[in-house]
Amino acid sequence: MTENTNGRNISHELCDAVALLGDEYETTSVDCEPGDTAIRITKQDSTRTLYIIAYSDPDDTEMHLYDGPDSLVSYHVLYNGSLDDYTPEDIADYIIRNL
Repeated sequence: MTENTNGRNISHELCDAVALLGDEYETTSVDCEPGDTAIRITKQDSTRTLYIIAYSDPDDTEMHLYDGPDSLVSYHVLYNGSLDDYTPEDIADYIIRNL
């Protein structure tokens, strides 16, 4: 039996949700430590930035919303794989409402 050491790829997990956002949104993979992978989502003409960070052990997802470079507006954690409880439409709607 082999152990999966690849971790989670949040870009892959959210690709359907990101596809629903439209051209005014930009998604960029960013380095993260700790965490497996992270993406930054911005919207044209907005000062807000959303970071979504994936962890594999435990299977948690963090969402950090900033208004400006150092101003944390909100911080959400989806524990133990609960990101899977949301549809791509739910996730896209959350992003659109907050950016």
